[in-house]
Formats: sequence, structure tokens, C-alpha cells
Amino acid sequence: MVKRMDVNDLDLPEDISYIDKILWVKRDYEEDSYSIGITDFAQRILGDIISIYFTESEEFDEGDEFFTVTSIEDELVVKSPFPCNIVEENSEIKLNPEELNEEPYVGWIFKITLEDDDDFFDLLDREEILDQIQAWITENPELKINPTAKKKTNHRKKLAQLVKEDNIERILEDDPYAIIPEDDAHDPFEAGSEEKEDDEW
Repeated sequence: MVKRMDVNDLDLPEDISYIDKILWVKRDYEEDSYSIGITDFAQRILGDIISIYFTESEEFDEGDEFFTVTSIEDELVVKSPFPCNIVEENSEIKLNPEELNEEPYVGWIFKITLEDDDDFFDLLDREEILDQIQAWITENPELKINPTAKKKTNHRKKLAQLVKEDNIERILEDDPYAIIPEDDAHDPFEAGSEEKEDDEW
């Protein structure tokens, strides 16, 4: 069952900042770092997430490919919003990518440091990101989402487990149209998924 997206259904905490409707950032003053992840809006658009690919680099300039999130039906390629350095990757979320659907604000992807901390103060608050998402929804009235995207499903758990086990034959038996991520030789087009540019989201 699908329904029109309603901005009032979205979980957008007030105690974090937003780069755009796709990415959130939270500052850790004790560690002098920033956690970054995908928003509830992003995970609802993606649907059931089955893998995440980290770009093999520790230093990023603005616009560099940052990470890629793949769902059963779609793929999101995220570019670095500003110059930054990776302090830590969330290896747990890479092993259990479905947690991005369940708790997108617990499942951070990277911890980073910024080359210029002033970039943090240019980010958006909850009200500003709500306005941005509402404008996007208005421009895309045909958009529909799965209202249960945040709920864990047996299909997603089963598929994620098979991906972790590299049991490709069983995945294809269960779902002939499944997207099979290849962490060591990542090619979004080979996986049969259309890469989205940031401005399409």
C-alpha cells in the first residue's frame, strides 16, 4: 500500500542540523567532530535499504563522491557537501544497512572534521528543512511512498542477510530483480540501478 507523502509524517529532530533534505549533521563538541547520516525523508524515498558503499578516501573536497546507499528499488549517490576529513566510518551500519530505515538518526554513516567549522553554522534547522521538503513535495505531486518504510520487514532482513553472506544464487531465487551490491568493484550501472543526481532529490 502506498500513499502521498505528507511532510507531517516525517521524523525531523530539532536537535540536529540539516545540509539538505537528504543529509543531517550533528556536532560532537567533546570529540570535536560531526556525525553525518541520511534523513527520514531520504530513507522513505529509497525504501528498503540493502547496502551502503563507502568511497575509499579519508579526505574529501566539496562535490567528491562521498557514499552510496542502495535499496531494493533505487540508489542514492551522495556527494560531499563541503571539504572534510573522515574520522570514523560506521562499520556496523555497513553490516546492517537496514538500520538506516529503522533509525536514520541513530545510524550515522561517517564522523568527520571540517576544514572550516563555519560551514556548520550555514546549515539548516528543522523549520527550514521542512519548508524545503514541502516545496519539493508540491513540485512532485505524483510522489508516493511506502508508509511502512521504517518498519522492519522479513523480506528486507532476509535479503540483507543473504547479501552479507554473498549468497547471490539464493538472492536471485527469492527476487530475480534484486539489486546485488558489489562492494569490491562498485558499479552502480552494472547493478541495474539508475544513478540519481543530487538535484533530482
